[in-house]
Amino acid sequence: MIDYFKEAEKLMLEYPTLQLSIQNLKERKAALEKIVPARQPRTEKKKRQLAQLSKAEEIWLDRQQVDKQIKHTSAVVKHIEQVLEQLDSEERVVLHSWYIAHKPKEKILEELHVESLATLYNIRNKAVRRFAMLFFGASFFE
Repeated sequence: MIDYFKEAEKLMLEYPTLQLSIQNLKERKAALEKIVPARQPRTEKKKRQLAQLSKAEEIWLDRQQVDKQIKHTSAVVKHIEQVLEQLDSEERVVLHSWYIAHKPKEKILEELHVESLATLYNIRNKAVRRFAMLFFGASFFE
């Protein structure tokens, strides 16, 4: 069974890296576009093995894969952002500070005007649970 609480934490921790990966993938796509024109015609049947592909066809296929990766990663990043916006401001601040900005807990306590570390953990746990429910939906309850 998937631990959706842990998966939600993992998504938020990976969020900055996912944003960077979109930029890197776009740079890779631009580099590939300089090598091969946008459309590479297939001269033989699709049954042909990858080992038999020309270098131009391999690059064209790589660029198609990069396009898919950009779209998928962008969709995940957008979904994370949408879910964070659906949380109340306190939850959003805690999750952003804790998982995305990696601020010290003492700094988060100050920002939220909370005195107890236990209270901060309670706020964080509630926020992660809500994030998980909003991101994963009914799967969270299974």
